[in-house]
Amino acid sequence: MRKPQIPDQQRNALMLFIVLVVTLSAELFVFNLAHWRTISHGNVSVGAASLGSGLRQSDTPGVYTITDADNAWIDFPVTTPDRQKPLLDSIRIVPPDDTQHDEIPPTTHYQLSTRNEAGDWVNISYSAWRNQLTENLAYCADSPATQYMLIPNRTTDAIRISFTDGVGATVPISSIAPNVTVPLTICWQRILAILLIAALVLMFRPASPLYAVTVDLRNVRQRIGIIVNVSVLCLLFVALCCISGDITHAYASRSYNATFSHWTDLNQYQQLADAFLHGRLNLDLPVDPQLAAMDNPYDFYQRQQLGESGATIFWDHAFYDGKYYVYFGALPALILFAPFQALTGHWLPSPVAVMVFGVIFICAISALLTTLCATRFRGRISYGTLLLSVNLTVLGCGIVYYGFQPDFYAIPFISSLAFTALGLLLWCTARTSSGKLSTARIIGGSAFIACNLGCRPQFLVACLLAFPLFWNEIVHTRELFSRQSIGRTVGAFVPFAIAAIPWMAYNAARFGSPFDVGSAYNLTGYDATRLRPALIAFPAMLFIQLFQPPMVNTEFPFVHAINNAIPVPCEPSLGGYFVIVPFAALGFLLVALRQRLKAIHVFGLAVILATTATLMVLFDIGLAGTTNRYHGDFAWLCMLLAVVVLYALETRHGPSAYDGPTVARTVFRTVLLAMLLWSLFIYVTGCFSPERYDPLIDLNPNLYYTVKSWFLGFYAI
Repeated sequence: MRKPQIPDQQRNALMLFIVLVVTLSAELFVFNLAHWRTISHGNVSVGAASLGSGLRQSDTPGVYTITDADNAWIDFPVTTPDRQKPLLDSIRIVPPDDTQHDEIPPTTHYQLSTRNEAGDWVNISYSAWRNQLTENLAYCADSPATQYMLIPNRTTDAIRISFTDGVGATVPISSIAPNVTVPLTICWQRILAILLIAALVLMFRPASPLYAVTVDLRNVRQRIGIIVNVSVLCLLFVALCCISGDITHAYASRSYNATFSHWTDLNQYQQLADAFLHGRLNLDLPVDPQLAAMDNPYDFYQRQQLGESGATIFWDHAFYDGKYYVYFGALPALILFAPFQALTGHWLPSPVAVMVFGVIFICAISALLTTLCATRFRGRISYGTLLLSVNLTVLGCGIVYYGFQPDFYAIPFISSLAFTALGLLLWCTARTSSGKLSTARIIGGSAFIACNLGCRPQFLVACLLAFPLFWNEIVHTRELFSRQSIGRTVGAFVPFAIAAIPWMAYNAARFGSPFDVGSAYNLTGYDATRLRPALIAFPAMLFIQLFQPPMVNTEFPFVHAINNAIPVPCEPSLGGYFVIVPFAALGFLLVALRQRLKAIHVFGLAVILATTATLMVLFDIGLAGTTNRYHGDFAWLCMLLAVVVLYALETRHGPSAYDGPTVARTVFRTVLLAMLLWSLFIYVTGCFSPERYDPLIDLNPNLYYTVKSWFLGFYAI
């Protein structure tokens, strides 16, 4: 006997009700757990505070200066109304009222101690809200949510606040409020995040109605759904580019890096655009005479010694023949930074450039996957699978890394991703609705891919995809590579020749060779003109780049970057690519599904994608070591391969509209959804990792500690 079916309207209403209940429950009880834990407590009175000898009162009430780091503390005696030692369960640091004063720092670090029966001070920072590495607490004077912490039921007669920011630091503290109830807060950002996650789960759950229909671009509702999905992704990426702080930091002054004893200047593209506008190829940076006089300026340890003695040497710039250059691709400087400066007289902030290229990439890659569904798989892919693949691909191409750290390092990658996606999109749509092959689209696709010469040349491997994409036109219909199609064939190659000439001349004018981009002259932590990673280190580097497990624990931010101590160039890593983006591992089914891939004429495409991805991984680690930033060089290839395999599996089994859901399909779709949520978890929480380069805890401490306060109720358990 069949179970009665629930009407769609009732099912949708039930789903909406569940989402609302879950959202409200999470907001009121999970993220406000600290409120419910401190809602009932005894009254506590605070006596007159006594200052340690290491604190000096400033002219502003409630603001102090640290003069001796070992004695920078304030003691607060506490008592109950009947003069007994109180049992403490919470405390609030109360900053002075004038928190907008110029001398108020964005963050104040401290340790919390209580006095025991013997009169000794016991540090309880480890059991409250702490930083895992330093056991320091922190609060922001202009963020009340960060000023609370829980105490694991300590009985004491005094509380000591010891400040740990070092001599000369400013300390804002007016008083403390023990046994205070943490306020119940409603945060729209949290609610929005929960709703977005709920939307993903509802959209891509195994029984989602999105899987019951195939892709039909004539359907207005489907087109609107694709546009909405892409728009949300673009808005989230733009928001991500803003979380690291003020996007106008392109105007920030140069800073000294005490670790490397070099100066950093993150405005390389702005400097390069300014050089172009003034008829120069080198940057207008002062060259220290001691650097110019070095026999080998690429010797890091000698440069470090010069930097320690006061020499001004700029980090991560190409230095050649006594001048500084940018070794990154110059095309973004020509098409974005220079025009902006010429029109406005100001420098274009790097995050804005990353936003522009990121939005272009998201739109182009979404259109590319939609085109693959409509052309290569001709209506055999479910609508839900298309939307899921778009979200997985955008997330899996590494743009979260570039959006979080939208500086000049990100620009070559994100611009090449945008140009490559645009080029492949034009190639895939070269066959028009009339059945003719569009010469203009072929040339346009080649032109966009040729732009990689001026961005990130590694992306030129996209040229190889032309052969499987146009295999039928080359071998069977002879619309390419034949006498009749000589004009179209030549047109496909001309953009690369046109693009190569100026870039080769640009390289020759700077470094004396048309093929020398200057990366070997980089002033970095090793001599790039001589050293390369040893072959014996390749297995470890491959493991780190592709398969290293992330460091996940139960303490905020839940994911911590790993600083790999191997004798090769490397940076703190959130994990190997296939562990962060397990969906990409679907490409390993290439051999097992070769017959199916051949049947739908995409096996050649899959082989080229797998081969080029492998070559890119080996090239990157052999040339420059390991870092999550380099994932962008091969991630797009891995994601396209995984999508092709996914579409082949979908085509093999058919969407549920034809033969109904099965246990295998339910399990498979559940796994895909879990992969999406896992990658989202790693990338988002990884943005808060204090161990990564330029961590959010330094760039935007207010945001870091505010988000951390959301989980305050889970501490001191």
